[in-house]
Amino acid sequence: MNDKLKALFTETIIICFFMVIGIGVEGVIFKIMGSPFHLSWYQPLAIVVTAFLCALVTNIVFAYKDKQKKTNILRVVIHFLLIFVINSCAGYLFEWFDSVELYIGFAVIFLFVYSFSWIGNMIVTRSDAEKINAALDDIRDEE
Repeated sequence: MNDKLKALFTETIIICFFMVIGIGVEGVIFKIMGSPFHLSWYQPLAIVVTAFLCALVTNIVFAYKDKQKKTNILRVVIHFLLIFVINSCAGYLFEWFDSVELYIGFAVIFLFVYSFSWIGNMIVTRSDAEKINAALDDIRDEE
């Protein structure tokens, strides 16, 4: 249970980080285009709530490990769709977009955040796997 909570909060932090990066990129694009860009007072909390919901879905969808490639691909597709729906609903609720153009921009930023969240998660997972393998090698060397 403790490992699941750790994974949930680690994933939330990773998602928050990349959401903030995405918003920063959006702000730079707006500035370059000469358009106004502002955030409401509740946006930091909206980011954390949305990231937590996404992390929760991630931990539910990928709770059981399966080595079959078709199953894993299906899980990734389902995960992507669920996360996109959560973010679209959050975007509507928290007024992240109010036009089709802004929604398209949101979708592009979502793809950016989703992709880099996966990369960040893979780096963390790989690091953990390397530590476990190193510990196993040490145990084997002692024997």
